[in-house]
Amino acid sequence: MRGGRLVLALLCLLLILAQLPAHLAARLLAAACAEQCRLVATSGTLWQGQGQLYVASGKDWYALGQLAWQLPAGDALASARLEQGKLVWSAADRIDLDGISLPAAALFSQPALDLPLGSWQGTLQLRATRLQWAPTSSLPRASGELHWLGAASGLLAGRPLGDYRLDWTWDGQAASAVVSGGRPGEIRVDGRIEPARVHGKLELQGAAGTALAPYLRLLPAVSGGGDGYYTVDYRWR
Repeated sequence: MRGGRLVLALLCLLLILAQLPAHLAARLLAAACAEQCRLVATSGTLWQGQGQLYVASGKDWYALGQLAWQLPAGDALASARLEQGKLVWSAADRIDLDGISLPAAALFSQPALDLPLGSWQGTLQLRATRLQWAPTSSLPRASGELHWLGAASGLLAGRPLGDYRLDWTWDGQAASAVVSGGRPGEIRVDGRIEPARVHGKLELQGAAGTALAPYLRLLPAVSGGGDGYYTVDYRWR
């Protein structure tokens, strides 16, 4: 008899857990990101639900779109979709992301980055990104692509700057990346980011050269300028 009551109690508990509402995920997410993100208009359960995701940057809030999640999800521990992007937690030591997008201002206006104030424009998108944890390290190794599409900034009079791609890696201690992109016929960038150094080549032609050259001359790490070709070499300790 006691065994039957215990089984019944366990079944009731499992039923309650299975029906935990999705708004509990919103509370957990807000706590995890120190109230800098919000999940609103939730529906479903804690295990399979959806809601609208917002992130804060300074005093502003940015809508990232609909977030839908499921855990477990087939062979994966968990999966989520943010608009057209996806996140798959496929194993205890691996997370893959692809197509995750957010407004450029949502990142570049973060106070922790201490970047100059300006209306950062365009869309940032993570593609083919993987985080992998080693058993002996609390920090993951990671690699992926970061695309800045439709780049522009109020610091440069809002002039269209084109599209850029950052192929990056993080070995658990330091980051490195290859930078490429620009605006056809006007801007071309090829460079590298290494520990304690950023260097590369920049080409400006036509109206872009006329508009952007005065800004480049203000930067001590930039040299050249003849025929629109510049060299960038910035180092720090």
